[in-house]
Amino acid sequence: MAGEAEACLLEIQQMMFIIFFSQVVQNQRRQERTQRRRRLRRIVRNRRVLGLNAAALAAAIAIADGGGPVERLVWTKERSSQWWEHLVLETYSNFEFYRRFRMRKDTFQFLVNDLQHRLYRRDTWLRHAIPVPQRLAIAIYWLASGDLLRTVADLFGVSEGSVCNIVLDVCQAVVDVLLPRYLTFPSGERLRETVQGYREKWGFPQCGGAVDGSHIPIEAPSEGRTDYYNRKGFYSIILQGVADHMYRFTDINVGWPGSVHDARVLRNSEVFQRAERGTLLPQELAREIDGTNIPVKLLGDATYPHLNWLLKA
Repeated sequence: MAGEAEACLLEIQQMMFIIFFSQVVQNQRRQERTQRRRRLRRIVRNRRVLGLNAAALAAAIAIADGGGPVERLVWTKERSSQWWEHLVLETYSNFEFYRRFRMRKDTFQFLVNDLQHRLYRRDTWLRHAIPVPQRLAIAIYWLASGDLLRTVADLFGVSEGSVCNIVLDVCQAVVDVLLPRYLTFPSGERLRETVQGYREKWGFPQCGGAVDGSHIPIEAPSEGRTDYYNRKGFYSIILQGVADHMYRFTDINVGWPGSVHDARVLRNSEVFQRAERGTLLPQELAREIDGTNIPVKLLGDATYPHLNWLLKA
């Protein structure tokens, strides 16, 4: 049971990392769209045609052509969710489910139970709401596969717009509900277990976690692209993570452009602020080794500065 719980936690953390990066990229693109809209509005204001703005001119042309309101011929397009409702739910083995969704069925059901209250939607007089398991599956499948929105929409029998909205809803629900529960730096007994684990498993005493940065590749943004071009020769967003002795992340910091140095990312993180205040690694966990009092520290590579609470490799 302990092994299954560990696997479930790792799968949840993997999903959260993907969600964090997708949110960072979405925010970046949202800012770019806002800037483009502002530029277009300035262009429209500066280009008057016969004293009419672009919207009024378009309306005048439509009236001149005799155009009126366009009647909607089809209110909703007929779609099929047979793949999800019958093939996946009724016939997929745990192995097949993992291949498509990058998590086991047990982990998926665990997430359904935890996010039920956030993802539930009521039926309306126009249509039935998409059930919570299907909403969660849509988001996880898109995050795990990277398929086009229309491909995911066809598989689950929904519209592309629904896929987009559901992904955003699920991502926000995961951040609000699961992040405070499953991605927190250890304290108390958990921190003691981490220190003991590093000593027994890796032979390294007085270690409360290992910190490092990783470059996550992204497409070159239209604005400020040079900021995201890293020393390795590609565009990226930086993930700073702290992990325990079991490879489980206990803290992450996501969003800095790829050109930023790891030391700067660390100095602007919550881990740094807490460590400097003395609330991250309590002094009472210090231990005497060969006559020297050794406090608990984090491990980092040579890119990080010398700090009282950070031991450089």
